[in-house]
Amino acid sequence: MVQVLLVYMIGFPFVFTVAGNFVKPVFIASILHGDPSFLAFSAAEYAASAIIAGLLILIVQRRLGDGTTLVLLFTAYTSASIVMPTYASYAVFTVCKAIHGVGNPGSRVVRKAVVLRWVERGELGRFNGWVSMLFTLTRIVIIGTSILMIGVG
Repeated sequence: MVQVLLVYMIGFPFVFTVAGNFVKPVFIASILHGDPSFLAFSAAEYAASAIIAGLLILIVQRRLGDGTTLVLLFTAYTSASIVMPTYASYAVFTVCKAIHGVGNPGSRVVRKAVVLRWVERGELGRFNGWVSMLFTLTRIVIIGTSILMIGVG
């Protein structure tokens, strides 16, 4: 159970990215006063950053180790998540979205490598089921809270 909770905590960039995808159009339209082309650009930028992360994370992981790489990616993602809504600026949003594009996919690559090393093959299905359930419940709570906040505010 400790391993499930650890992997659950490591997976928070994924959870927040999925939940953020629901509120990102509202943020762009309401706060940044952007149009659909800006939403499309941010998605393309995220995808390009994810490709770069996929190519470089294994090298970083070998040099720094799993723990340091995870802390680096998690810190970058979390910092960008805090800074992004604080400043209503296209430039800040664009930089933070690029950091998200590296932090989320990078932490997923490291998380999967850690799980494959730590969890026995016979337990992988059950283990992934528990982690997936926790991720889904967390996304439901975050999305529900966001909907309530948008409706109230």
